[in-house]
Amino acid sequence: MVLRTKYDDRHYTLRYRNLYHPTLCVARTKTNKTMNTKNAIKTRLLKQIEQAQQEIKKLDEIPGFEKIEIGDIGYFFTEKHFDFDHLKREQIIDVIKALGGTWEKIPSSVGATVDYSQNINGYFIRMWEGEPPPNCKIIEYLEEIPAQPARTVTKRKLQCV
Repeated sequence: MVLRTKYDDRHYTLRYRNLYHPTLCVARTKTNKTMNTKNAIKTRLLKQIEQAQQEIKKLDEIPGFEKIEIGDIGYFFTEKHFDFDHLKREQIIDVIKALGGTWEKIPSSVGATVDYSQNINGYFIRMWEGEPPPNCKIIEYLEEIPAQPARTVTKRKLQCV
């Protein structure tokens, strides 16, 4: 997949995302008189190390994050998000207890599950497709859209008692 193409009279660069490691990119340079290939790779790797150190620092700023036991939980992270996937109710409670705060709950687009999210110090913690609380259920209803042509869509909402 081509991420960026830059072209001028002296410089032509294509960057391809490495499929085995999503954060590493390989830069191909047609002509570059100021930097050889080895130095270009070193510079790129040093920038990635610096970015990783900043991400670690951000994680350290989230209170309670070290209390979460990952175990066999599916997770993914970027510089602004930490996502948990398909958590059981007990695991959701553990994460909520460890991080505290107020969590937004919305029905997931898949099955009878709920997506949870919270912003902590500019870092989004999200739990995708988790089990809903026992006092909540997901209600499906039909809503008519008066556009041309008119149509009816199925919507979902979370109802808690």
